[in-house]
Amino acid sequence: MIGLAGSVVCALSYAGQAPDPVYSYYKEKRPLILNRNVVAIYKAPEQGKPNLDASMLQDKVLHAGPLPGWWLLEMDGGGTRAQVRALAARTDGTVTPVFFDGNGKHLLFQPSVVVQFNDGVNEDIAQQVLASMPGAKFKKEFIPGQYRVTLTAVDGYDAIDAANRLADNPYVKFAVPPATFSGKRNFTPNDPYFEHQWALSSAVPNPTGWGTRLSMRVARAWDVVTATNSVAILILEDGIELEHPDLPIANGKGFLPHNEMGVITYGVGEPLTRFDNHGTPIAGIIGATIDNGRGIAGVAGGASLFSARVHASDAGLGLTTQDTAISQALTWGHANGARISNNSNSYGFVSPVIEQAYLFTKLSGMTHFCASGNSGATSVEYPGDLETVNAVTGILPSGAHAGGSTGEDVDFSAPGYYNIGTDRLTLPVGFQGTFGEILSGDGNYVLFPSTFHGTSFASAYVAGVAALLQTQHPDWLPAQIELALQQTALDLVEPPGVTPDRVGWDDRWGWGLVDAFAAVSTEILDSIVATPNPVKGGLNVNIRLNLLGPAPNDQLYKLRSGNNFVIPIDENNPNNHTILIPRDQDTGARTFTTRGVDAATPVKVYVDFINLRREVTVNVIPATLNALTLNRSSVYGGESLLGTVILAGRAGPSGATVAVTDNSAAVNDVGTATIPAQADRVNFPITTNRTATTSNVTVTATYRGFSLSRTLQVRAVLTDVLSLTLARNVIMGGERVEATVRLTQPAPAGGATINLADNNTATSFFPTLNIPAGATEGTFLVYTGPVGTQTFATINATYFGKGKSTNLTLTPTLWATSLTVTPSVVRGGFNAIGRVEIYSPAPAGGVVVTLNKTNSYCTVPATVTIPQGMRWAEFTIRTFVPGANPIIEGTIRATAGGVTKVAPITVYR
Repeated sequence: MIGLAGSVVCALSYAGQAPDPVYSYYKEKRPLILNRNVVAIYKAPEQGKPNLDASMLQDKVLHAGPLPGWWLLEMDGGGTRAQVRALAARTDGTVTPVFFDGNGKHLLFQPSVVVQFNDGVNEDIAQQVLASMPGAKFKKEFIPGQYRVTLTAVDGYDAIDAANRLADNPYVKFAVPPATFSGKRNFTPNDPYFEHQWALSSAVPNPTGWGTRLSMRVARAWDVVTATNSVAILILEDGIELEHPDLPIANGKGFLPHNEMGVITYGVGEPLTRFDNHGTPIAGIIGATIDNGRGIAGVAGGASLFSARVHASDAGLGLTTQDTAISQALTWGHANGARISNNSNSYGFVSPVIEQAYLFTKLSGMTHFCASGNSGATSVEYPGDLETVNAVTGILPSGAHAGGSTGEDVDFSAPGYYNIGTDRLTLPVGFQGTFGEILSGDGNYVLFPSTFHGTSFASAYVAGVAALLQTQHPDWLPAQIELALQQTALDLVEPPGVTPDRVGWDDRWGWGLVDAFAAVSTEILDSIVATPNPVKGGLNVNIRLNLLGPAPNDQLYKLRSGNNFVIPIDENNPNNHTILIPRDQDTGARTFTTRGVDAATPVKVYVDFINLRREVTVNVIPATLNALTLNRSSVYGGESLLGTVILAGRAGPSGATVAVTDNSAAVNDVGTATIPAQADRVNFPITTNRTATTSNVTVTATYRGFSLSRTLQVRAVLTDVLSLTLARNVIMGGERVEATVRLTQPAPAGGATINLADNNTATSFFPTLNIPAGATEGTFLVYTGPVGTQTFATINATYFGKGKSTNLTLTPTLWATSLTVTPSVVRGGFNAIGRVEIYSPAPAGGVVVTLNKTNSYCTVPATVTIPQGMRWAEFTIRTFVPGANPIIEGTIRATAGGVTKVAPITVYR
């Protein structure tokens, strides 16, 4: 492994001028958009303001950046590599370019690198890779495989380049410089005190006066469980007022530096600026103490609240944060036992540092919730769009959508308007504070009117419900918490007031409105039953789920098959793999079609509901013989018919081979009939033999030891064909001749159907001849086509397999096939040439063709002879000058073999 690591290290050596900067999002290189109006300088907060060469300042303005330690130097057209490096030589801070984040605000990178190695990379290799960076110092972070690398004597471009080179290493999952960027608030509060908290209780009056109103039924859930301090909730915010009388803050820590009167502090999770007013209301929604005679009740009142200050708020309701601050807060919360996290914010920048922290802490047992965003876009904002985070959008009391962001990553819906929260301000009642109207005399509660709305509070509500579930089930993992919320959520529709149609997840509401009472009081599955059981492959099986009591809300259960070939359950189609048990019902069912099997096959069908599995073993057995049919029940000996075997179910992958037997020589043995795989039937032919006596034959089909029989009557055949004769046995090709069939005795009742056949394509006739009952003969015409040489044909007439034949000779066809006159328009007194052709070469002696004409101003010979072996001959047509009429029209005719051909001729003066 040492040698292998060394080969990787070589790839990290520094090159010359780097290309335009990019940000390595895992292995993907994303371009960075440079802000050319400003350059940033970073100096540790406790070291004060950076020293700058006076010549560098001139008319430029240096002012404090978004967080302590950052300073911004305004420079027109600045930020290039050359300018950054020139400035770095004249200051004691680290100079870095400034980029635009996704919100159009400052994106700054610190002069260090966060490196995450791939799973399975051991510490020796990781440290060899890191040690290859000139002057670098590194230390392990809390997340396994993650290191923080401190760079020396570098500027911001060098830090970005170093991170990108590390990111390309095959051992590295990602490498990025820590980023400072902006975010947005997601507000939606509205309603004073518990009696006005419509989101918590269906008994609360509607704040808008609307007749239609929904709630999360939190008050009913408290009858089942209330949160206790055994469950800790991590709140990622701009701080929570630690001394608020209604908030049980158990732990707190600041992760961003703050400069107060020249003193750098991080705090212990409390607000540090006068604009840090977002976290305190959010904390009240989640965990304000219940039943203490104060203000409002939090969804998870009684839980331990962990305040992580990772945002610094500004006057424009925006914020500044760092990806490393968020990562450190999540791992700090995990290390101190937090099981639920809430982040009611969204960012304009994406960072693998954030994503790895969310992934690590979720895999370690923390369930995450985040606001979906307030832009109204059809895509959830970051980090709510991460798979490790549950994004929550907002609704109105009516159930209508509140305008939050939606899309394929939205998970749940919760109240977004008309909420009330705890507040850190001490202002008079009725005063309009930063976000809403102050309610209490001590200024500890604030009403958020409809003008302030968003998904911030929606996320907080769902995080609180998750904490109730975690209290009730301390051993549940995030997947179980999420599944309980999903399968008990109330499906929503637009417009509001319409009865919800339970269809599960959609990209507008996610799984629907989280229902706290349904989540904590979900009835336990009692049993899963299959009917019939066993079931024949190819037939339907009904799967029924039974609860111990009525469902508190519509509950959707996902079924799975232990053998998707035999019992197909399509997990991508909700209409195929789910069973809905409606509210107040205790049972639900769905029918599935099985597939054919070759042998008995036990298949488990099971349902996982949160932490409980119920299963039933369905014994799928091979199909059995269901029917044998014959398309005719009575035939004459020698005729054929069709039989059909049909299964109860369908044949397995090898097909089904059915034995077919009979008990009489009047029927030829069939042997077997094979039904194709996954089919339920097959047709097979049955042939019979002539018999002098009528008999009833039993035809039997046998499959897997079970037999079915049908009776076939094979009727006696006493009449035969006596003779087949032709009126002429030698004819020229193209002529027709009459044929006569005679029977040995009169045709039986119903007549006698004679089958006719030949062996030459030059002859044709109907394939059957019907001789009426009582008659002894019948006739039919044999048609022939022209032939060039002598041709022989054999004609057969059969009746139930016995018959007679006769021969027919076709001589070459000698009839006229064409006649031409050249020229066909001729001046009187001049000659024309006629040409006549026949079908076949003339025999010995030639063929005499008879000629005549209808034009009185020309003459032709009486005949012309086509010589032996030839197919044509020419003759002379003499003309005369017309008298009174200038133009005389007429024809020339040539006859051979009884066929006459005609050609026009015109004589003119």
